[in-house]
Amino acid sequence: MSKRSSIKNAARRGASKARRGASKATGSGRRRGNRRGSRSKRPGIKDVFVGIIIGFVLLIGSFGALLWNEIESVKIARALDEGADAVISIDTGQVDSANDGELVHFTDTVDTEEILQDPHFPLERQAIGLKRNVEMYQWHEESRTEGSGDDRVTVYDYRTDWSQQEIDSSRFNQTSGHQNPSSMPFDQFSTRADHVSVGDFELTSTFIRQLSQYSDVSLDDEFLQQANAAHGQHNFVLDGNRLYIGENPTNPQVGDVRISFSNIEPHTVSAIGQQQGSRLTSYETSGGRSLAMLSAGNQSATEMFEAAQAANVVRTWGIRFGGVLAMFIGWVLIFGPISFVARYIPILGNLIIGAKKLVAAGLTFFLAGGTIATGWLIARPLIGIPLCLFTLMMGVGFFALAFFLVKKRGIGEEEEELEPVDGMV
Repeated sequence: MSKRSSIKNAARRGASKARRGASKATGSGRRRGNRRGSRSKRPGIKDVFVGIIIGFVLLIGSFGALLWNEIESVKIARALDEGADAVISIDTGQVDSANDGELVHFTDTVDTEEILQDPHFPLERQAIGLKRNVEMYQWHEESRTEGSGDDRVTVYDYRTDWSQQEIDSSRFNQTSGHQNPSSMPFDQFSTRADHVSVGDFELTSTFIRQLSQYSDVSLDDEFLQQANAAHGQHNFVLDGNRLYIGENPTNPQVGDVRISFSNIEPHTVSAIGQQQGSRLTSYETSGGRSLAMLSAGNQSATEMFEAAQAANVVRTWGIRFGGVLAMFIGWVLIFGPISFVARYIPILGNLIIGAKKLVAAGLTFFLAGGTIATGWLIARPLIGIPLCLFTLMMGVGFFALAFFLVKKRGIGEEEEELEPVDGMV
């Protein structure tokens, strides 16, 4: 080997070491794994029939989900409207017997007298909630597809990062050099106080579960000593407000663990519920829905009900989108035999496949729109009837467009076949 080649190889090795060192310093690393080819193949008869079965399952499931979603959305909106009309706002969380049985709204401080403990660490807090967060530095596998057609390959990349979940590295495509520990030394932990109050009102569990304003617990040297006395085999060190298991928190290695603690401290909340003596409970509307609302900060009853209505709209449209997409995929799979046969028809094959998707879109719009309209027809007929008529018109329009495109292409092909060739009598 020449002197120049040796210098180049040494430079490459030095650059590689520098990159690995920089990766460790930032607390994350990335490696390119192997490339596995996956040639695409056309579906066979068996795949087509399996697709039909899956398509019917998606169709039935999406129909039920869309119908339930519309009826549920209307019921929630009605319950919120009823609550907004019935609610009584009081200045603070003071019990007034005149409001017993009424839907009340107030703002005050949420608090508790209970002491919460972590069962494995010397931590006691007078808090509404206490949580232990455990993370381990582990290998993560990511895959992506490159190329197209018969040249498609799956590329696997590997990186290191923190995770609260155990990652099973035995399932990796390339296990060599990417082994994770089989378990974490400690589990996640969470607990809440049973007796929590807002002002003079004691909250039921429905309200307590809605409290989520966690803040970090500060750790000191005394806590570190007590933790090491209880779990000396781990040799904890302090990394800010975290316990750390490993040699160097600034240069984490696979298998290192960090543990933090958080709690819910007293803070201002706004609540809406039914007053029952000195307890705040769920309020049942005339439609059988329960109202039990709690938000952090100082919010008026109007703001809380408007936020709840907005959340209902977002949820409704999310399920609508998912249901419509599932229904479209279902129709495409059910029409799988058409695509299977169309592949063997010259020229018109691609047109038939395209028309099939258009028909699937039309059926989806017709059935999904009809399902949504039916939900409104059951809950609010004055809105449901126009929706049904609009859906019917749009569905017919889709089918007419698909028929027109196929017929137009067919006529064009016939004219090309009948066109005389020069020199022929």
